[in-house]
Amino acid sequence: MLARILAPLLVFFLTTAPAQAEPRMMGIALQCDSEPGKIVQMVQENYGELPFATAEGIVQNITGRWQPGTVIQTVNPKELTFSIIIIDPISGTECLLLAGNSFAPALFEPDGDPM
Repeated sequence: MLARILAPLLVFFLTTAPAQAEPRMMGIALQCDSEPGKIVQMVQENYGELPFATAEGIVQNITGRWQPGTVIQTVNPKELTFSIIIIDPISGTECLLLAGNSFAPALFEPDGDPM
């Protein structure tokens, strides 16, 4: 069953910062789909992005619980666009975490400082 969801997480929970800085939570809306392969297919068809890297990762959901998943990064090497997708290992639900442009390698000085 195709259940395309634009997660209703568009609630921004920002607290006032006390004297000592505390982490702030930012609710975000994610494009998700319960049909396996649907989000990966969407970035391939709409943006010409191809799978570039994969890893096991975790994200923190709106309730504060840590959610493990398989992370896939896709890249369009000509247009320099990229996307990061996470897949829930139990349900197979895929969510687009991040999309952007100007993809490039990170460059560092010999001492490890960014250029």
